[in-house]
Amino acid sequence: MEDERSKVRFSIRFDLNDEDQSTAWNTLSNLKSGEKSAYCVKAILSMIDEEADYKTLVSEIMEMKNIIQNLSVTTNVKEVFEKEDTDKATKDVLDFMKRL
Repeated sequence: MEDERSKVRFSIRFDLNDEDQSTAWNTLSNLKSGEKSAYCVKAILSMIDEEADYKTLVSEIMEMKNIIQNLSVTTNVKEVFEKEDTDKATKDVLDFMKRL
């Protein structure tokens, strides 16, 4: 006999007057019965992954900002921009960081 705790039920009501909820309902209602749970699980896990990616990106940007700030203490960023051998990517990153 299957343990009652091995499966749980979740119920949701959609407000079809809300565009996002209506779109979500239409997407779910077009799935076969056995696919709905798997689809919801994938959507939730995808959101968790996206949030982790966003946090990582923000952390990396803040780290880059700190590096740029420390660099600007020892090196004039304007000098880096004016150097002909400074690549475009470096200039773009420096320009982006200046605006933070």
